[in-house]
Amino acid sequence: MLHRELSFLTLVLILCQHGVKAVDLISCEGETASLSCARGTINVLSANYGRTDSSTCSTGRPANQLSNVQCTQSTSLSVVTTRCNGKQSCSIAVRNSVFNDPCVGTYKFLYVSYECNLPIPLSGTSTNLVTCESETARISCARGTINVLSANYGRTDGTTCSTGRPANQLSNVQCTQSTSLSVVTTQCDGKPACSISVNNAVFGDPCVGTYKYLIVSYKCILPSTPPPPSASLTNLFTCESETAPLSCAKGTIKVLSANYGRTDQTTCSTGKPANQLSNVLCRQSTSLSVLITQCDGKPDCSISVNNAVFGDPCVGTYKYLNVSYTCIQKSIIVCQDKSRTITCDGRRRLNIHFANFGRRDMVTCPNTDPTGMSSICISSETRTLQLRCDGKKSCHLYASDSNFIDRCPRIFKYLEVSYSCD
Repeated sequence: MLHRELSFLTLVLILCQHGVKAVDLISCEGETASLSCARGTINVLSANYGRTDSSTCSTGRPANQLSNVQCTQSTSLSVVTTRCNGKQSCSIAVRNSVFNDPCVGTYKFLYVSYECNLPIPLSGTSTNLVTCESETARISCARGTINVLSANYGRTDGTTCSTGRPANQLSNVQCTQSTSLSVVTTQCDGKPACSISVNNAVFGDPCVGTYKYLIVSYKCILPSTPPPPSASLTNLFTCESETAPLSCAKGTIKVLSANYGRTDQTTCSTGKPANQLSNVLCRQSTSLSVLITQCDGKPDCSISVNNAVFGDPCVGTYKYLNVSYTCIQKSIIVCQDKSRTITCDGRRRLNIHFANFGRRDMVTCPNTDPTGMSSICISSETRTLQLRCDGKKSCHLYASDSNFIDRCPRIFKYLEVSYSCD
């Protein structure tokens, strides 16, 4: 990490990787952080208001104001994304009145990492879609198929979907639903178009009394430019009472998403009466956990698709299993607040295929507090780590709320990364 003495100046380090500009910005407490894009709009990747080293923003400060180097504010990313995402430029006062004080007596600084999204849609660039509660989100690709990057059903600012709503329905701006991404990927990934009803019946109600909206970030994957063989994505549909075979010719299985239920009326419908196909909001929340337990890390596995294995999420409905998985060569787990480094030998360079900062099972990185392992949390950080690590010989991974979006603040998380050296 580059450390420099900062007073009234702001340190900006521009990194170019695969044509995408990642900007690291540091501003000292009492100053103003200015984010800007010469072209395109701001997309914040990570942020922290606090102190993680003793040298940054240290000039003229006594040692007792610099000694706490584990000072992080979990709401930093939410504050910066709310004020800056989608804009060409923005300014934020770096002070306790904006971020609150995570460590009294410590002289802090704001660290922000962001990219500039080009305004002209290009192959593989992401699209952000916002849909208000009680409406229908329509996701589509003119060419290729949908690849969902992130999703949240809740509220993270006071202005989006606010017209005609009373203040008490807009005041909670820390409303997130940890299962949002799983719901959207299950219904949309790999399809040219999909529609999702934006309501509590589909997503559950993460904050009663708040008027919510769904924000989805996705990109369209063109069939003419498939991902590399080591990171190819496989979508597998298996009807109820059959057996789902997952296999990798090279490497081992990494399950990305799974659902046992029914989300449309056409899949596995041959010869079935209409009343067994009408419920298209049928999902089993434990599907992913079942698949991960039985298949992750293996070259192949087989799973019986029936109620005895998954439980019955909707009695009377004829169900099917939809699994999305990839074949990976290497993987690493970093428990929350710990760090590790991934490295490639010789001339090979890192290629990140998958990253999740959350919890996809109840076994990895155990915690003494049982509430910290009480639920599954899917929070894709693949894009973030691709920007930071792709093309490098080594990359340092720090599993912290200050580096990644915290979509499940009460859960003890871990960073899960799949990668190859190419």
